Amino acid sequence: MARIVDDKSQFCIPFIIERLQLHRLRNAKTENVPPFFLGVNGVQGAGKTVLVSIIQQALERPPHNLPTVVFSLDDLYLTHADQVNLAKTHPDNPLLQHRGQPSTHDIPLASSVFSSLRQNAPTRIPQYNKAAFGGQGDRLSEDQWLKVNFEGQNTVKIVIFEGWCVGFRSLSDCDLKQKWEHAMISREAGEYIGRLGFNTLGNVASINTALRAYEQITNNLDALVHIDAFDLQYVYKWRLEQEASLRTLGGSGMTDEEVKNFVDGYYPAYELFTDTLRAGIFEAGKEGFRHTTMPFSHHSHSGQFCPGHARNTLEEMVEAAVAQRMEVFALTEHMPRHDEDRYPEERDMGLVYEKSQVSHKAYFQEAIRLREKFKSKIRIVIGFESEWIRPGSLDLINISLQNNDVDFFIGSVHHVHTQPIDFDQAGYDAAREVAGGTDHQLFADYFDAQFIMLQAIKPPVVGHFDLIRLKSGDPERSFREWEGVWGRIVRNLQFIASYGGLLEINFASLRKGMTEPYPKDEIAKTFEIMGGKFCLSDDSHGVEQVALNYHECIPYLKRNHISRVHFLEPQCENLAEPVDSRFPSTKLRSLTIAPHNMSETLQKEVISPGNGIDKPRAGDVVTMDYTGWLYDNNQPENRGKVFDSSQERGEFNTKIGVKKVIQGWDEGVLDMTLGEKAVLTIPGDMAYGARGFPGLIPPHAKLIFEVELKAINGKRA
Repeated sequence: MARIVDDKSQFCIPFIIERLQLHRLRNAKTENVPPFFLGVNGVQGAGKTVLVSIIQQALERPPHNLPTVVFSLDDLYLTHADQVNLAKTHPDNPLLQHRGQPSTHDIPLASSVFSSLRQNAPTRIPQYNKAAFGGQGDRLSEDQWLKVNFEGQNTVKIVIFEGWCVGFRSLSDCDLKQKWEHAMISREAGEYIGRLGFNTLGNVASINTALRAYEQITNNLDALVHIDAFDLQYVYKWRLEQEASLRTLGGSGMTDEEVKNFVDGYYPAYELFTDTLRAGIFEAGKEGFRHTTMPFSHHSHSGQFCPGHARNTLEEMVEAAVAQRMEVFALTEHMPRHDEDRYPEERDMGLVYEKSQVSHKAYFQEAIRLREKFKSKIRIVIGFESEWIRPGSLDLINISLQNNDVDFFIGSVHHVHTQPIDFDQAGYDAAREVAGGTDHQLFADYFDAQFIMLQAIKPPVVGHFDLIRLKSGDPERSFREWEGVWGRIVRNLQFIASYGGLLEINFASLRKGMTEPYPKDEIAKTFEIMGGKFCLSDDSHGVEQVALNYHECIPYLKRNHISRVHFLEPQCENLAEPVDSRFPSTKLRSLTIAPHNMSETLQKEVISPGNGIDKPRAGDVVTMDYTGWLYDNNQPENRGKVFDSSQERGEFNTKIGVKKVIQGWDEGVLDMTLGEKAVLTIPGDMAYGARGFPGLIPPHAKLIFEVELKAINGKRA
């Protein structure tokens, strides 16, 4: 029998030792140096388990003598009961009927284990029995978990985390759709040998969405070893060889047909995410390789002090931020509200105003304790999120400011006409009814209420500026379409800029199904032009949401030409600029986004003008003819190889301005009028970015499109 994989440890060990030395240098001033986290990824049958075993043995023996523990992604599978429930709730998604895919692992458990390991604390690592329930599998009881860092044991210095999708990063909705459509086109042409094209877009999208939560695991890694395959089809051959060997040695193993069915289930993910893995999961930084993790967040909540609305203790939230290697993490529990403004779960718990005040005081005491406990690992900013519901809200805000040791606070609007507009649909609908029955008028009333709040309290940070769109009829709709609303937005932004408030870039909207953070791009661009200041927030309500969706941050900053983000520095006496005279020891610092990281400019050259009147709006269905070329300076008009054209398939229809196509198209076509024909020169980061498009478009490729806008919502030129 041929060997499944060569021993690559001779290459891996020097690489690991080199990265370990960098790890030690980075933590030279850290009292409790965390272990080095190594990720190992490999397709089915590539010999990942064998390689991991060899690496572990080599690291633990002289001359290295490094206590090493191996932790598998498989050990994080959901319990049998939870897996059965997941399958039942998604009966039409074959990818979720068995364990394996993103969605079938316990990410909160993973976060807890990684956090404990990072602190060198006694840790129990879960173990999974794949043979339980007739091969369906189940997690072992906690008394059977692997114990590390307990009394009498050497402290673990290296954690090897291995798994088939370790290091996978999720795709944007646009990139996902493009890959799926390419697979479908190849399948229809009879040229397809993959499996992605045999799944619905909705089914693979659910896997992609679930994968976003896994990135908090990826962000823990200090290095990654990826066992690649020159051709992904090799995975079938390797797994067949592996199972045949098992049958020969022990009489058990999958049949050839079972192997094919088994690999078929994983293959769509290989097609989707392998290119990103090959491009690299880390970005270059001045210290060698640096994690693409969120450095600052100015907005968070815990289940301890926000019961029913959030999860986990306040300490667990801080531990998650430490595990994510964040530099600044703000604690911002909600301020007490009047009894009539309690949420249903608060009423059920009997949480009246007096009890809320006691809890609020306890929150600040716990926050101060945690700041002291974790001061060598992270800078904690202590504040609260204010509420603006009725005239009496101002008194409650002042009470919170006067009675507590506060570094700053967030100014937010969650209610309009005293009705909660983001808690549930019923609350939003009630507010809309009071406003006159239209989203348009409710939006206007929301920004008026926000303006009154801004004038009254001048919050250092303005929370989720355009939260009002969350439960609306069309959350992606452009605010510019409603002149009265857009004018109010500009007014509010001007006021925030005038007093130096920070507008938070809040990523919570992405986990709630929207395609843009708060605020929408059009708002961010306007505030940037005004000279406004931005800060970053995850608005986390549980450990699994800490730093979630940060991968969207740099693209957001690029497309909105934001070159600087700000953050708060607590308890600093020597920095020059305080965030607010009310908080003299809280200073404002900033981080410049390097100019080479900012995007080139989209260029449009009109070949023949349109009617000059009808322009598409975000969400409109447009009909176009187009041809796409790779940009090549050595070719006439810089037009290199043609990689796609509607001339072969007929007119192309799509929704525009809602991330159904690449960003360069979204922005370029929205600037055209009906009948116009133009050339769009699109920089790489507004096209397919670092991922490229397999077999067609290299990573970071600049593209040229000749586009003719033939119809808008069926109306032709």
